[in-house]
Amino acid sequence: IGRTMARMGEALASMEVSIQLEVPDGLPEVQCRSGGLSRALAKLIQNAIDAAAVSSRQPEAGAFLRVRAEQAVGPVGDVVHFIVENSGETIAPETLARAFDPFFTTRSRDRHAGLGLTVALGLAREHLGDLSLESSEDGLTRATLSAPVSSPGVEYCPQVLRDAEAERWPKHRL
Repeated sequence: IGRTMARMGEALASMEVSIQLEVPDGLPEVQCRSGGLSRALAKLIQNAIDAAAVSSRQPEAGAFLRVRAEQAVGPVGDVVHFIVENSGETIAPETLARAFDPFFTTRSRDRHAGLGLTVALGLAREHLGDLSLESSEDGLTRATLSAPVSSPGVEYCPQVLRDAEAERWPKHRL
């Protein structure tokens, strides 16, 4: 998380937003290809930056961006949740329902192709993880990227993961 945030330093430095990073000591490693999950996390952080930037233009809103990680028990074992939260406008339910659709965007087409969340979801699932998005009435948006904890002696193997993914996500949209 720290390296991803550091790469986005320029965009973060120019914002009038409270930025919080919460990563507990002793967090286990996740099963992933180098750079795969960090790309997905970067896309989530960029979306949060864009939304928080809108919120920062309304000083009374108390704009913030929080990135945190926590270990949890998932449906098939231990996972790490990478959680990106931001202030901004509430996302309407019909927009949330389409958020992962390819080429869907609520922003200007000249800057956004509408692929960020689609790619992030694909990367999460490639690693046998998942991605969820929720928004509350008060404008808090939370994206949760989940990835399985590494098992001793098990290496990342894309074909094994793709086979397992096909069984786990038989109707997946990508």
